[in-house]
Order: sequence, then structure tokens, then C-alpha cells
Amino acid sequence: MIKSDDGEVIGGISGYTTLGILNIAEFWVDEAHRGLGYGKDLLMYAETLAKERRCIAGQVACFSFQNLEFLKSQGYEILGSSDAYPNDVKEYYLTKIF
Repeated sequence: MIKSDDGEVIGGISGYTTLGILNIAEFWVDEAHRGLGYGKDLLMYAETLAKERRCIAGQVACFSFQNLEFLKSQGYEILGSSDAYPNDVKEYYLTKIF
């Protein structure tokens, strides 16, 4: 997690590694702190830990109203999607080879 100077949690990432893959389960940066590099720092940290564990790729899912463009800008590519949600919401499945 990342905290502000006054100790407020402003972002975090969680996941696990299995079978040589980093699986990102949760990834969040407070809206007021987006665009400042915290998301990139969190993602790079998780990827570094995964590489230390000899992972060869990372994978993550996100909804169309979440961080799709950010993930693509960090090298994640869309593998597929699901449109089984209401209100034109899609879920995207992304992967990145390390």
C-alpha cells in the first residue's frame, strides 16, 4: 500500500503468484491521487516481486469503467472480455508477458 505523508492510505495492490503467473486481485489509487505515478509505482513493485519469484507474466481483470487505459499504457494487452453485465459494462481480461 501507499500512504500519504500524514498516514492516509491512498492506494494499494494485492494479488498472488501461481504457476509462474502474477494474478492481480485488487488494485486501487484514491481518485484525488490519480495521475501522480502511484499506480505505476504499485504495479511496478508487484511485477518486480513476481519476477523475483520467476513469474513470466501478469494477468488482471477490470471493468470498462475502471483502469483499462492505464493498464494498457503499462503494457497489458486485452486477451478477452465479457459483456454479461448490465448497462453496457464490460469486463476485460488482460495479460502482460515480462
